[in-house]
Amino acid sequence: MNDIGYHPKYVLFDPSNYRSTVSDAYASAHDPATTYLYSNFVPFELADQNAAAKQAVDLLTTTASRKSLSAFSQFSLSAWLLWAKSATACGSNLTVNCVLQKAAANPRWDAGGLQAQTNADPSKKSYSQCNLMIKVTKDGFVYDKAATAPNSGLFNCDPNSVVDGLPPSG
Repeated sequence: MNDIGYHPKYVLFDPSNYRSTVSDAYASAHDPATTYLYSNFVPFELADQNAAAKQAVDLLTTTASRKSLSAFSQFSLSAWLLWAKSATACGSNLTVNCVLQKAAANPRWDAGGLQAQTNADPSKKSYSQCNLMIKVTKDGFVYDKAATAPNSGLFNCDPNSVVDGLPPSG
């Protein structure tokens, strides 16, 4: 942004920017804009306050560094947990249709507390209305309770904070 003379007061990133390359770039930037990202997941930085995030960090850092954890780590772990729960429920009838049906039976999927509740029914193609705000700082990512204005645990689940009219993902 500095290269092209663009100096916004605030920047808001999507969850995919929850990764060390973003926080490292911010830390090395000269006079960066106040930067946030929104997320449906409990930040790994709160692992000491959230049992699910702590279990995720402990599990994922058995083969990777803490710094390499990202939003993609959260997304993939949640998907794997949903698959494992659904496949287990299928028992010896392990088929794609069975797994999808069992996954669809989770309208309030939260990956054991790792994320805000979301409907896991693949036919719904919906987003969670719950988000939290993470501030990017020179020292890394910090959950911003004031910017989040939580009304459900760490998350703000006010339906009025969700933009309508965007196409569903997928």
